[in-house]
Amino acid sequence: MQFGMATACNSEFSEWSRRWMCLAKFSGKRLVDEESRIASVIALWKESIPPGWERERGRDSRLLDPRRRYCRGNYRQNSVRRGEHVIEYEILNPSPRRVPTTCLGAKLVDGINAVPLAKDACGGRRGNVEADMLLLVRDEHAYRLQLIEVKVTSDNAWFAAVENLRQLKLFLASPEARRLFHERCPTLGLGQELEDVMGVVLAPRAHEFYEAPVKRRDSVAPARRLLKRLRDETGVDTRLATWDPHERVIEEYMS
Repeated sequence: MQFGMATACNSEFSEWSRRWMCLAKFSGKRLVDEESRIASVIALWKESIPPGWERERGRDSRLLDPRRRYCRGNYRQNSVRRGEHVIEYEILNPSPRRVPTTCLGAKLVDGINAVPLAKDACGGRRGNVEADMLLLVRDEHAYRLQLIEVKVTSDNAWFAAVENLRQLKLFLASPEARRLFHERCPTLGLGQELEDVMGVVLAPRAHEFYEAPVKRRDSVAPARRLLKRLRDETGVDTRLATWDPHERVIEEYMS
């Protein structure tokens, strides 16, 4: 699979990627420059992506195997998984045909994890961008995509929201990436590219991420204001959500 035409990587993309993370990180317990950061994130969203980030055809063939949904190295049933990998495994390991899962009101049809969105060579780890999960869902109207950043105890809601927006920007810029499930699930007859893509920050239903004191709890409101303003100005839809493994439900975080 090719995420666009392969071009030579350069430092421009690495710098572009770094700017996202600079806006995501903040010191202290509270985000004190919220308004300026929101404006900067929206301005960065509207910028063009520098060339050279597109992945090469065939590099991600593992994502096209319909028999595999959980694609990390610890995929075996008796493997030890911790933190975010636990949630990914809970959602992806059971076949959605046998074990129904609801994702923000839609039915899970298929999904994969560890989805690379840029060349590894674009600045090493600093330039590497990967989505934790990509889900194909269907409601009563149509198939849709959900690009998911999973969090358990690391970082905070603001950081995760900006991180997910960086992933979503790259994903939306790649027609090939949006056709991934066309190749994984040819019998679904998905037709044209799936244009309806939602970004999702996903954490456990328990309190340790969104409601943990102080920085994590107090970053939720700024993250929501960022996502609302971006949605109002650009139509981009990203939500904060929680995962309940017992009910097998991803739902919007409303507290």
